[in-house]
Amino acid sequence: MPQSLKNILVVMQALLWVSSCASKAEYSSTFRKIITSEHGVFRGVDFDTPISNVKKIETTKPEIDDILGLRYQIQLNENETLFIEYDKQEDKVKSIRAKIQLKNYQNAELLYNELLNYYKQKHGKPRGRERESYWQVKDTKSIYYLDLIWVEKENTLYLDIRK
Repeated sequence: MPQSLKNILVVMQALLWVSSCASKAEYSSTFRKIITSEHGVFRGVDFDTPISNVKKIETTKPEIDDILGLRYQIQLNENETLFIEYDKQEDKVKSIRAKIQLKNYQNAELLYNELLNYYKQKHGKPRGRERESYWQVKDTKSIYYLDLIWVEKENTLYLDIRK
């Protein structure tokens, strides 16, 4: 392996380590556009949040608003998009799914590591395997599950949060 490539890898590892120790303010702008609030289970939304409140929390109009729930498409950066689905039951949030499409491998890797470190700090060490992490989270109300998956060949990350 050429020395210049080794140097780049060392710098990238150092940056990843620093980001794992960073506060939210030191995360990338893409991360901050996705994790807009540390309250709730995702973006200020919790299970059983009334759907009408989700519409107030999200700053854009839902792409779909029907009997099954809400779907948002949020432009993060050029050629990078966040899709969020809030599934509902009795007009309250029952689960949340997010799909994050990024324009290249480097952006996907950075965001995956930021999200992984964020959730590690919040919920501890995950189970799973490389690029497929999951947590069983006990909060004051219940137990819920959070999956974080990175599909490398698509430069896409998935978050699935459910009871």
